[in-house]
Amino acid sequence: MIIYFHGYGSSSKSDKVTRLKAEESFKVFSFDIDIDSEIAFKQLSYNIDMALIEDMHLPEELIFVGTSLGGWWAEKMAKLYQCKAVIINPSVNPASSLSKYGVTKDIRDKYSEFQPDIRHKYFFAKRDDVINNDQFRINLIESGHDVTIDSKADHRFSGESFENVINYLKSL
Repeated sequence: MIIYFHGYGSSSKSDKVTRLKAEESFKVFSFDIDIDSEIAFKQLSYNIDMALIEDMHLPEELIFVGTSLGGWWAEKMAKLYQCKAVIINPSVNPASSLSKYGVTKDIRDKYSEFQPDIRHKYFFAKRDDVINNDQFRINLIESGHDVTIDSKADHRFSGESFENVINYLKSL
């Protein structure tokens, strides 16, 4: 079972969700995410719980996948649900990165900084034009995290780059 967390400005009906759902071996869920993290946390927790109850999956069968701000959510929720996560171009400081999109300070201040987990897999675009994660990537690599840097990808991490993520998911 895969639960996909979309980034800011995207939705639960994104191309990545459609592509994941095309894989017969995956049961995929995705939910729209409110920009207010307090509201989003309650909604996501409820929706994840309902999906788990409906499909009777155990945490070891559960994988959270997220891109950008969705990567922040995948990391946060994977810690809560004690499951695997695949994080793509994460927003490591949402309070800062959301400021360029006009998100109000009271909403931005509800976000904490990204807290990586050694158990999770990280994918980064070498040419991310939205979030500068260079130092964060270096820190992850130096501390032994599982990191892949895609030289062809941009922030969207689509096409062949996302196919590499799918192949990784199939290998789990």
